[in-house]
Amino acid sequence: MTIKVPEVMLPAFERISHPFHVWDGIISTPESLSSILQERLSIQKIAHETSHRSNVHLLGCGSSYFSAIAGTYFFHEVAGINAFAHQAWEFSAYPIPKRDNRLYIAISHTGSTPVVLDSINSLKGLDVSTIGLTDVEDSPLAEATNHVILGKEGREPAIPKTRSYVVSLLKHYLLAIEMGAIKGFDVLKYKEALESSPKLAKVVITENDEFTKQLGSTFKDLSRVFVLGAGPNRATAYEASLKLKEIVHLSASGWQLEEGMHGPWVSMKENDLVILIATKGSSFEKARKFVSAIKEIGTKVWVITNAESIEGADYVTNIPDVPENVTPLYTILPIYQFAYQLALAKGIHPDIMNLNNESYLKTRLSLPR
Repeated sequence: MTIKVPEVMLPAFERISHPFHVWDGIISTPESLSSILQERLSIQKIAHETSHRSNVHLLGCGSSYFSAIAGTYFFHEVAGINAFAHQAWEFSAYPIPKRDNRLYIAISHTGSTPVVLDSINSLKGLDVSTIGLTDVEDSPLAEATNHVILGKEGREPAIPKTRSYVVSLLKHYLLAIEMGAIKGFDVLKYKEALESSPKLAKVVITENDEFTKQLGSTFKDLSRVFVLGAGPNRATAYEASLKLKEIVHLSASGWQLEEGMHGPWVSMKENDLVILIATKGSSFEKARKFVSAIKEIGTKVWVITNAESIEGADYVTNIPDVPENVTPLYTILPIYQFAYQLALAKGIHPDIMNLNNESYLKTRLSLPR
């Protein structure tokens, strides 16, 4: 190539066969969750210093934005706090009224996402609290915010990020639990569920290792995927779609379940794959009926659920039976594994987002940041 790969991206090109960096990111997730649980005293202190704020606004791009979406559900239910997720560029370019007495949580794995930093800097002069969620110590985001919840594993070498998304979810959840406890909410079942998260994440990854290999081989000629989820797993649908694009370069779309039934279903074909997140909760019955309906077309359906069974599904993956707002920690993991195995089956390098192709590298370096 005549265009030089930026130094920060070079680690993604280090490996040329399994295990790639994406795989390391997936299987290191349980350990990363453990490291965040060890920061509970620090998170508790941050909660005490910020829980008096009236609303929570979460800011991020890509996977960080999707984790913000999932986080809002947890703040609502566990802490009784109004929470709003904002795509960080939209927040800066089309700003909402900015008022005092609010809490802003800025999310960036690297701590250097320009538009996230722009969002935080736009709050200067207001009486607000800011928290940075990042995995890179001494990053610009850590310096720009009042408080930091830091991941301990540092920057992921692969360009598509995996473990950092799940870690970001846990950061939100732990903060919401501490705020809920301060406000007198009963948070015990959520605390117990999160304390088990490293062990349960490892079980999910281990139990789906062989299954996702087989699924990757079965669908090696796959070209289109639809991912549907509702409630907190709306975020899972968006994140899964993004990773299937980044890792496998598929035409993948993520939809909120109800929206998926308002038009997108008509473009589903027999050779496509639908991944449906169907966890116990308000959307479960609708998800179950969707499977029955879409089978008329012949589309293959893979259901990820904490229920016993979904009639009509071609493939079923079971996750731990935890409260619905906790399930995003686990629903994404087998999809990450599938994306990785599908990339191997298709002969695609999963770490580099096609940046060994000069036209794609040139485009990446030309994209406005």
